[in-house]
Amino acid sequence: MCQEQRHVPPASKRWRRLLYNHSHEAQSNERGVVFASFYAFQGYSEVESTSISISLLMHPPYWSQFLTAHQLVHTEVSIPEEVDLSELGIDLKFYDAGESRVEMEKFYPGLVVGADGFVAVACCTTGSGDPYFINIHDGADGPLYRIYHDEVALDSYDRTRAVTIVLSNYTDVLEFV
Repeated sequence: MCQEQRHVPPASKRWRRLLYNHSHEAQSNERGVVFASFYAFQGYSEVESTSISISLLMHPPYWSQFLTAHQLVHTEVSIPEEVDLSELGIDLKFYDAGESRVEMEKFYPGLVVGADGFVAVACCTTGSGDPYFINIHDGADGPLYRIYHDEVALDSYDRTRAVTIVLSNYTDVLEFV
């Protein structure tokens, strides 16, 4: 999302057909509108389809509460090298839930690492293209990870090379807001 030149896999035939058939309902580029159209197409009411589409967004409840409580959505944060456990330093911008979903469904490394519980939560603002993640298996107050997009192949990755912890507890980012 923040890095324009990452590989975008082609949409499935079903998804393209859905977009084509319901393009009049999806005037904006927001994923929720498209999902609402899909569920409306499946026979759900407009209210039901909107609820379903919102519930399908990527953020776990504890992360959504963290973002909301500290007003972090779209906030840019810089973390110095001496604090970053990978010793590179961090410049990131937090995603909203829809942006996280797009990152996980359309871009690498999200397409591959999601199966292991990683959820994209922020993008690099300095141009590396390496998104930042939490992992749902860690639960609330788990680490913040950087996953090197160039270490993730089309269907696999070596976790020891691709994944690095940048903060042992994602709440530590609040020191730099």
